[in-house]
Amino acid sequence: MEDKRTLRKKYLAARANLDPKKRSGASRIIAQHALSWPLYRSVKVTLLYASFREEVETWDLIRESLKRGKIVLLPRTFVEEKTLRLYQIMRPEKDLSPGYAGILEPRPDLPEATRPPEIIFVPGVAFDVHGGRLGYGGGYYDRLLKEYPEAIRVGLAFGVQICPRLPLEPHDQLMDFLITEEGLIRTRCGPSP
Repeated sequence: MEDKRTLRKKYLAARANLDPKKRSGASRIIAQHALSWPLYRSVKVTLLYASFREEVETWDLIRESLKRGKIVLLPRTFVEEKTLRLYQIMRPEKDLSPGYAGILEPRPDLPEATRPPEIIFVPGVAFDVHGGRLGYGGGYYDRLLKEYPEAIRVGLAFGVQICPRLPLEPHDQLMDFLITEEGLIRTRCGPSP
């Protein structure tokens, strides 16, 4: 089995090589799959992320979730503590500003979230159908997911990011579901949808 560094390079390249129009179209389809999912429609508090570079674009999902009356949380990165903290946003175009590595994050003057997320949408470099996730190497999401064990964990990915099996370490947190342009995938550790 290839090591994490090799796999990270391979899957980042696969994602980057997607045609930008195809990537945008697939992102819209992924958002629609999420929005039409009965389980997602039933939750009130959702944690999303501001997509960056070639990640699955989350702007449609953020805006539509707000329109539907959901409480939308986004993370802010605290590098010194190696943690993510959650903040409620209401107006993405005004509530976000460039943060760590230029990623859009909730502005520092916003109050921290007071309610825990019921569902967490997670970015990643690669995922597998067993629930494995390969992140960017900082461990931020693994630490965050450990804080909210009751939340449903959903990896958002393009089909080219799904691999047969990822090498996992004890601290790696598993996904319950994956959503790609092909639809919803319940992982081996996920509850019934």
